[in-house]
Amino acid sequence: MQIIPYGESALLLNFEQEIDPEINRLVQSWEARIRAAKLSGLSHFIPAYASLTLVFEQPLPQVKQTIEEIRQLADQPAADHEQGQRQLRIPVCYADPFALDKAQVMDLLELDWPEVIEWHTQSAFQVYMLGFSPGFAFMGRLPKALHIARKREPRLTVPARSVGLAGAQTGIYPNEIPGGWQLIGRTPISPFRPMQEDIFLFQAGDQVQFYSIDEEEYNRLQTQIEQQQFDWSSLQQK
Repeated sequence: MQIIPYGESALLLNFEQEIDPEINRLVQSWEARIRAAKLSGLSHFIPAYASLTLVFEQPLPQVKQTIEEIRQLADQPAADHEQGQRQLRIPVCYADPFALDKAQVMDLLELDWPEVIEWHTQSAFQVYMLGFSPGFAFMGRLPKALHIARKREPRLTVPARSVGLAGAQTGIYPNEIPGGWQLIGRTPISPFRPMQEDIFLFQAGDQVQFYSIDEEEYNRLQTQIEQQQFDWSSLQQK
């Protein structure tokens, strides 16, 4: 792990620069360890794929001393960050009206559509980080059968809540924005909820498993959400 100053009031912890679940879990573990240490003046954390940014309230007068304090945490028992991980189940409708890249995905992956759905729903994916757009969670690692290149020409508009694939990752577009991921479905669940107390549905370190629903169930859930009758806690596995 490399620790370097990042401006006057932040430190950057760099790990091996690779998109990998194990490296990302190391990022999450160090975040939990540093949170537990309650470093003076530490304001907030910005976890990414393979790095962790520590932002302080004021410029750091003793940068070397602060770096040494962090390094000494390596001698402490590793924080059990997995105890705080949430398990979320997210419904997705993979029907034709929502699977805008269905034909291209089947052609490039050489899979039937039921096989695509099965691969996408068979296991949980780790939230590496949030970025790109408010609430957009980069999740992985996809099974190799679903590894697929982004579209050569990105769409100018991707419908909100579209579920896409890109490389070894999957994610949900929170809003109607441009994007080049291959779209395989849509969820009634929005990752960005300005009217909720927790405006972001996902957090770095979450484990997310998708499950398939039909259009009737999609419409039912969407109506519940629009009428503010949806139980958001139902998404989290106990």
